[in-house]
Amino acid sequence: MVKSLDSYQISEDSKNILNMAPQLLEAVVGIFAQANVPLPQRQYWMTGRPAEDCEQVVVSLLQVYLGTPGDQATTPRQCSDPRSAVYNISITREVPVSQQNGNPPTPASLQAASEWAAVDAWLLIDNLKSFDSAFSGKGIIATVLVDDPQGGVQSTNLNLTVVIP
Repeated sequence: MVKSLDSYQISEDSKNILNMAPQLLEAVVGIFAQANVPLPQRQYWMTGRPAEDCEQVVVSLLQVYLGTPGDQATTPRQCSDPRSAVYNISITREVPVSQQNGNPPTPASLQAASEWAAVDAWLLIDNLKSFDSAFSGKGIIATVLVDDPQGGVQSTNLNLTVVIP
């Protein structure tokens, strides 16, 4: 059983990265609500990449590094320099699969599923100011990638690098 952090007197300064993930999840939910685009009910944050086995919205902490977003770190950095965190925001939705009789999904059903992924991609990339201003306002790096369908689901992913406040 995983022990709760609440069982210990951990300093708030130790929770900077921890506190960012729920804020990102809240921002995503707000952006989609404002656009009247429904999100999957399963919503959470975690470290590492999630299993993509059902419809869900997941914010994942992938990496933390010394430097600002996009810094190539080709020279040594001072320990007091800004630090950045790389998150992945993943929206996973159902997509059609081959039918029981072995027939492939219809072009119309494939296109309908792609409409959701296209809307998800646009809302994520069009609302980057929300993610930047939620933290430092010092700039971000962002890319959106739509994964190939697998196992009846497909994910739209925003990879986001932000300065840790």
